[in-house]
Amino acid sequence: YTLNDNSRFTQIATDGGFLNAPVEMESLILSPGERAEIVVDFSRYENGESVYLDVNQYSGGLYHAIRFEADGEQGVETKLPDRLNTIIPIPEEDSERTRVFNMETGMMGVFRINGKAMDMNRIDVRIPLGATEIWEVKNVPMGMMNIPHSFHVHDVQFQILDIDGDNPPAYLAGWKDTVLVWPGETVRFIARYEDFTGLYMYHCHLLVHEDQGMMGQFEV
Repeated sequence: YTLNDNSRFTQIATDGGFLNAPVEMESLILSPGERAEIVVDFSRYENGESVYLDVNQYSGGLYHAIRFEADGEQGVETKLPDRLNTIIPIPEEDSERTRVFNMETGMMGVFRINGKAMDMNRIDVRIPLGATEIWEVKNVPMGMMNIPHSFHVHDVQFQILDIDGDNPPAYLAGWKDTVLVWPGETVRFIARYEDFTGLYMYHCHLLVHEDQGMMGQFEV
């Protein structure tokens, strides 16, 4: 996502609420299921001037998603605080176990997690209530199928520990429930399963991928 004049904007929140601090940027990558709140300063535009929020698709297409028009009215000046939130990191040593989820893309519309397609009659993971776990999600291309995936977890919000061993960028350093995983990339995140029991899903949030089997079930 960009503004059509490439001007900068500020992200203040992600899937699970406010970031610790505002993050200024010129573009924002969002996969299906991810959310972000941004602040745009329209005082830079003249009365009647239009600006568009553009979507640059992974497939190469571009389109105007939203059109804004400056109306010339003097608004209330707003200054973002330097601090928005205090997110307490979940210590990695609190984790009782690490689970690995290989998102596998094959030919002819084959999408699997750990070699298995979704089965409503199968529970893939059982987690004790109150547990803290690290999930390691890998995008495993097979053959020529280098496709990004959007890994989404129901029930909990998580904190990203690292992406290919590096700390997450500031705009991902908040509470999340969905994360983009590029081909060949590994994302590790940590979460506490402490509030609810029940049966939940994890899946790729790209509709075609989950419909073709890239989904599993976990029970707390």
